[in-house]
Amino acid sequence: MSIFIFNNGILQQNPRQQENFYLDKKAPQAANNNLATLKTLSYLNTDRDSLDNRRRLLASHVMSSPVITVFAHDLVSQALHLMSSHDISHVVVINELSKPLGILYINEIVKLDSPATSFIQNTLNTRAIAVSENTLVRDIAATFMQQKCTAVTVVDSQHKIVGIISRNDLMGLLISSPNQKIKA
Repeated sequence: MSIFIFNNGILQQNPRQQENFYLDKKAPQAANNNLATLKTLSYLNTDRDSLDNRRRLLASHVMSSPVITVFAHDLVSQALHLMSSHDISHVVVINELSKPLGILYINEIVKLDSPATSFIQNTLNTRAIAVSENTLVRDIAATFMQQKCTAVTVVDSQHKIVGIISRNDLMGLLISSPNQKIKA
């Protein structure tokens, strides 16, 4: 399991520096005390093996790929066109080595006065959060909560983009049946 933080495409934080990165480890235990009252009949009747399998889901199982990407020197209007044509709310900004520079969101574009003449590099938050392909989905969900993000990029061992996981991908896991096949 690896969660990386990039700043302008340069790795700033690696997994060994992440002791304090995760949510408070005592919080899930406190929440478990109240779980008995929150369980539904369908949850109780679900096969235990399938629930255990869901808890072992990796980023590679739920990521969307290929990723729609743009370069920092592209115009914001190009990113907007890609978002519109692919019906997505964000694009990943990469450098020439396919390493993440950040994610450009539609709500950031809407705030701009002139997206047709603005460059992505001028509007981009230079901090990008990425996870490795073998990161557990539950750790990704904790990262979403901790970092208040709505999407993270998935990178390979050379830190090149291989996928993206959005809040919608995680929500899809919540509403899908535990007995459905995991997409590869």
